[in-house]
Amino acid sequence: IHCGMRGITKDAFIRMQLQSQSWEYASEMVLKSVHMRLQTVEVPVHFLKDRNGRVSHHKREGWWSPFAAAWINLRAMFIYGADFFTFWPGIAMTLLGIFLCVPSTFGTVTVGAISLSIFWQLLGMTFVSLGLVGIYSAIISKVLFDYTGRESKRWTRVLRYTRTSMISGGFIIVGIAGTMPLLRHYVTNQYALPDIDSRISHMAISGLTAIIAGVVSFVFTLIVHASVLASRFQPKFGQTE
Repeated sequence: IHCGMRGITKDAFIRMQLQSQSWEYASEMVLKSVHMRLQTVEVPVHFLKDRNGRVSHHKREGWWSPFAAAWINLRAMFIYGADFFTFWPGIAMTLLGIFLCVPSTFGTVTVGAISLSIFWQLLGMTFVSLGLVGIYSAIISKVLFDYTGRESKRWTRVLRYTRTSMISGGFIIVGIAGTMPLLRHYVTNQYALPDIDSRISHMAISGLTAIIAGVVSFVFTLIVHASVLASRFQPKFGQTE
């Protein structure tokens, strides 16, 4: 019977600091090997066939055992591969949100048979918010599982504090400017909101989107830098106090 197993060097094993206590150890090992940029190769191995009448571990544990094993493996994949599940989907969601939100800043836009009304713009604001959270969460995950130091250097360079603060501040200022007409209308018209599909309503939604983008970018930049700094005070992978 031909099957697959996983082998690892002692040095890599120590540096990995495996935490799994059950079936998910294999998933943790594979995902951490990616973070560690380890070289992997495939080597064929041969197993002896089980003797007749042997009952597998899953059958001895019960019908739920395979499902439990699958669930904890999925959990390990989400935890140790969080950046994979959030980074590129986050970018796609952010770009889609910008497409739905920005063109409608000054009113409903018609593209062929589709009208990008204020409701599509609200959906775009939601996508931008969720997408940015996904992107920055992925970056934090990359930093937390940075065995080589490359990710920490890369993202602290990309998200330089001063530059990111200025860009975030710019988004917030633009966003405030976009919401001011709505606020002025609200105050000067006996605290009544304008028509939902009015120009100032569209501008306000784009403004709120810009404010959200600025605040999220600034806050997550702080968290990324804090994560990098905190990791310097922790024992290196494979070392003990």
